[in-house]
Amino acid sequence: MFSIIKGKFGDAVKLPNHTLLYGIILAVLGAFVTVGSLTRIYELREFFPLRLPEQVNEFILNYVPFILGTFITSVAALAGVIVGLNWLCSGLKQMSRLRVALRWPGEFYRPETVSLGLKEGRLRSYDRAPSLLFYLLGKVWQNARYISEIPGHIVRWNIRFIWKALAIGIVIHFVFKSLDFLPLYLSGLGLGSGYMIPSPMPFYNLLAAACVLKLIIAFTLIPLKKPGASREMDSMIVEGRGHPSLFFSLLEEGSKIFAHKGFSNRISRSRPVVCEDGETLIGTLVESFPEYIKTSSRAAALLSLCIGAVMILVGFLQVILMQYPSFSVSYEEFFHLYSMSMVIDILLNVSMILLGKSFMDQARALMSVYKFRSSLVYVEAKGEFERKVLPDLKGIVSAERLFNPLIKCAFNVRYFTAEAVSEAITPEGVRELVGLETSGRLAKDVARLKYLPFQVDFLERYPSSWTPDDLDDEQIVQVTGEPLGVEQDAPCAAVMSQGNCT
Repeated sequence: MFSIIKGKFGDAVKLPNHTLLYGIILAVLGAFVTVGSLTRIYELREFFPLRLPEQVNEFILNYVPFILGTFITSVAALAGVIVGLNWLCSGLKQMSRLRVALRWPGEFYRPETVSLGLKEGRLRSYDRAPSLLFYLLGKVWQNARYISEIPGHIVRWNIRFIWKALAIGIVIHFVFKSLDFLPLYLSGLGLGSGYMIPSPMPFYNLLAAACVLKLIIAFTLIPLKKPGASREMDSMIVEGRGHPSLFFSLLEEGSKIFAHKGFSNRISRSRPVVCEDGETLIGTLVESFPEYIKTSSRAAALLSLCIGAVMILVGFLQVILMQYPSFSVSYEEFFHLYSMSMVIDILLNVSMILLGKSFMDQARALMSVYKFRSSLVYVEAKGEFERKVLPDLKGIVSAERLFNPLIKCAFNVRYFTAEAVSEAITPEGVRELVGLETSGRLAKDVARLKYLPFQVDFLERYPSSWTPDDLDDEQIVQVTGEPLGVEQDAPCAAVMSQGNCT
């Protein structure tokens, strides 16, 4: 599923880049917008450089529709080139990273709720539904309440958008109602009559379609399977000489038996808490290096990505390729018949582009979600093991800092184990616990781990000294025979034998 790489920053895991498809769509969208804008600019090349005719006033009055249409499309084309190139470069940048490195995952969003959820076998992430609508829907379909925290933000955004769209629709209704009085006001100013007020139905249709699509995306985030919250629990009573902190230290070091290969476990120790019965409670949470697993929100991300890309492309092309009567009507007829429609069309297309951008942002947020699985063990000890100190050494060291680890005490130890499923917006971002599952392999490892402190045994040893036996009589070896000599003229050479080759 993933590979381990080594570099100067230590071991890391290579994960697939979830935003790769987003980068491809963004690059293609930027290319289409850029090509369409450049095509429109190329069509307008014959009007540049601008040259003023002899009768400028008459020329402007006769060509007002053409001048306005050309100005709007030219500005839109230039904006399309800038935005399109920006999207194209951003998409290529996203595509350049086929994989992302995970050196060490982020911590849990609320570590205290993780240990408490593992202890109680209940996930705090699902205590509250993402919205009132999904709370009511959860009465009929229970899975509607089990939306994790990160997709829950998308659900809340979409539900809020529906209420905002309703408010915007009311504002549009009153704005168009007020526009009905505009012709009377303009005629009172002596600007003529017969102004055409467009219908607000295109805005209503756009808002209604966006609300329906937002609601569909929110529904696709409902899990088809209820997330699990199961764990295993075991307990024992420990009595002996030694503070529970030492007992926990042995367990924490021994937890390497279920550590992920090549990576160390993450250990977090809680502070001692005095319970209502007067006993002290301490705990330690051990988590192995998380393994990458596939996410379940890809359908919603793909749907949002396609909708956003289509809306942005259609909005830009309609503004860039906008056509209005240029020579068939006079400037008075143009202002009376088409001026308000032109303004409404521009606002409608810009609104479509902004809505499409919001869908694209949601798609990127959903695609950036990474899901992990890790082994989670929570151990807690409870008993009367208040810190006992050694006698004060004549005031040299304060009494509260003289901690005696070899106190004799008894305490109750409980073990809670499960496979934790977590989500994060980025590979190394803060993670949210979204599921707990039992594991037979982890249960066997913890069964070995919990008896490890009772098998530890140390003995103090001293290095043994070795003294050779004294010889009574010194043995002297005398070499007899003729002495060896070297001739002056004999050349010196190294003696080679088969033994030198070894």
